[in-house]
Amino acid sequence: NDPLASYEKQTLEMLGLLDKCIFITGDHVVVDEYKFISPHASLATYDPDSLDYLRATFLKKIVTPQKALPKKFYLTREGERRSPINERDLAHKFRDIGWDIIECSDYSLNDQISLFNNATHIAGCHGAALVNLIWVNRECKIFEIFPVDRVLPTAEMLALHVGAKHYSLVTDSITDEPIDVEWVIDMVKHNMN
Repeated sequence: NDPLASYEKQTLEMLGLLDKCIFITGDHVVVDEYKFISPHASLATYDPDSLDYLRATFLKKIVTPQKALPKKFYLTREGERRSPINERDLAHKFRDIGWDIIECSDYSLNDQISLFNNATHIAGCHGAALVNLIWVNRECKIFEIFPVDRVLPTAEMLALHVGAKHYSLVTDSITDEPIDVEWVIDMVKHNMN
């Protein structure tokens, strides 16, 4: 029974650490050498040195995917916690204006890094997939969609660290309610250039 999720295993492989891992089920462990990079106490901030280390380490190890990756995409989180109930309509509207629809879990870690690193425009509702903003280039424009009752700067801090342009689109709905899809699309169109 594998104790690691696929993305955990891929991360350790890219770092060259998987073969050095020992999975222990007992209560007592003796550690000879330990390196730990920790986030700050606040969930909304990251240590700049840690971000730079991750970018330097992972970006040089990615393998260019065989298939062409989209440059403009909407990150769907349909059916996930805190998704707007009309998110499918939002995804369709993005498709109508020429954006691809992406579900990050359909991609390997390598392909997610490549996808975000090559993007020019990314949109999505606030959620875990936006942690991949650590891989974007400074030319990328990010449109993060929030319900009015859940505005957090987590993804914005990642985007700003690399110098990318981040737009917070705060809707007038609350979590788990429908959002104004037309307003979101209008805001994205208005700020694309």
